Amino acid sequence: MTKIKNVENESKTVSPKPFEGDIEYEMSKEMAKQILATRKGTDQNMHPQEFLCKVVNEEFGIKGNCIHVLTT
Repeated sequence: MTKIKNVENESKTVSPKPFEGDIEYEMSKEMAKQILATRKGTDQNMHPQEFLCKVVNEEFGIKGNCIHVLTT
């Protein structure tokens, strides 16, 4: 199960689109490793955290803005 944390008021929720604003996104270490393995071109030069945030923001359909990805 994916967890999304609202950075502004520190609330936690598991619903896919609960709010707008800055969030932290939690994913498994294995999922993060698989996503990082897909980097190509200029994305290979990005910091891993920056790339994970980019993927979450562009492909996961969240309503907020991911500023940090936690791995568990």
